[in-house]
Amino acid sequence: MANYQVFMGQGAVVNLDQHTLYTGPPPEDNSLQFCTAVIFINTKTKMAALYHYRSGAFKKKHEDILVEMLNDVDPDVIALRTGATRSRLAAVGHDLPILRGDVGVPAMLDFLRYSGQGIDVQEAITGAATVRLEEGVPRILLQHPSGGLDPLKSWLAGDYPARGVKVYGKAK
Repeated sequence: MANYQVFMGQGAVVNLDQHTLYTGPPPEDNSLQFCTAVIFINTKTKMAALYHYRSGAFKKKHEDILVEMLNDVDPDVIALRTGATRSRLAAVGHDLPILRGDVGVPAMLDFLRYSGQGIDVQEAITGAATVRLEEGVPRILLQHPSGGLDPLKSWLAGDYPARGVKVYGKAK
């Protein structure tokens, strides 16, 4: 069983019976500060996807990745874990250009709502998100997984059936 670490700009799909998905540090710049983890889970098949969406405009390339991940997982759970810095600054009305000009998350939410699912949105106060099984039930945790990490940063987008993972996008 691998703990696959997803990096900014990258996504992955696994079967949670076999693997865990994680995004966050190390390194510190992979933390969910201004970024958002997009998570899809199919509770029946135990398939899960995690996409580390970098703050900024929601572009066609993001939509294409999310459509492919939605098709691969066919989720009955959609969740977003937003960066702690983004949430705290927005809550106090901070006027940082990255918040003022970042239409990405609202546009992404509008896109995801077309799936017909409710969307669970929470702040990732730890800067990390883990998707794994606990007693056979998929869970989203705001912590580092136990055990070592198998970083996907250098992996090219593609399907790796022997490793039990499909990788999307390109890590930043």
